[in-house]
Amino acid sequence: MTFAEFCRLLIADPGQLVSRARRSDVARRIEDTIYRPRGGRFAKTPVNLKEICVLGMRRSGNHAVIHWLEMMAAQGPGTVVHLNNLAPGENGYRHRLWYPEPLSADQRDIFCRGRRKRLDAGEIGLLIRSYEDIAFDSFAQDHARPFYYGGAEARISLLVARDPANLFASRLRSGFTETRVPGMGQVALYLDMLRKARTSPGTIIVKFNDFVRSAAYRRALLDKMGFKAEDRDPTAKVSGYGGGSSFNDDAVSADALTARYVNMLDDPEFRAILQDPRIVAEFEKLFPAEFSEFSQRLKTG
Repeated sequence: MTFAEFCRLLIADPGQLVSRARRSDVARRIEDTIYRPRGGRFAKTPVNLKEICVLGMRRSGNHAVIHWLEMMAAQGPGTVVHLNNLAPGENGYRHRLWYPEPLSADQRDIFCRGRRKRLDAGEIGLLIRSYEDIAFDSFAQDHARPFYYGGAEARISLLVARDPANLFASRLRSGFTETRVPGMGQVALYLDMLRKARTSPGTIIVKFNDFVRSAAYRRALLDKMGFKAEDRDPTAKVSGYGGGSSFNDDAVSADALTARYVNMLDDPEFRAILQDPRIVAEFEKLFPAEFSEFSQRLKTG
């Protein structure tokens, strides 16, 4: 902003000037620095009936799982709030305020232009906090210290894991070859997430392939998370987040979602990733049926 524009707004529209200042990175950092030491009390105030933090790599199927969670929660009490693509240590409600997404009165009251207001317990039935392509350690730390979100009667951590063949085929087709972790590539991040999630108390690993194929698997997930809801088909619609499907179709069948890699078998970068011994070991361990099918396809070309 030029000095002349600053003077014009100061006279003509001081409200817009204040709004711009509040959006600045410097203003946000100052607010976070001031608030974080004081956030413990708000974090203990019961605001949400249930809070679920979801982590996954982009193209893991996060938003299909989240859409399903929203359908499950809608059958119960309270409103459903989804804060998407969060950065650790930052206020997720601020993101919702600064971008043109419809906000309910409840959401505005929780965090409105820097003023934290408490809600009566239970007004939010489910708060979903979604993170993508970040380190598991950062995710776990943010989940453990909910400065901006209030307390919850139940707090759950999910890692959405997709089989390596479909995950990396989709990422390569979409151009998502980088992660949001400095110095950590996509293969290293995938392995790190799985290794740490397995040893993290309370973290549920959602195997995306089983999730889309098996109603019994989804029922078991609902039981683990304490949902009393009727299961719905999560493949009814491909999420529009992140540009939707990387393969330019509506992909409503479970089989279509778990055979994305077929047209990538001749891609050198894809083959190099899938022949990494660490990826092979995880693939065979976590998705044995898919690994067997992939290995056969790889042999026959």
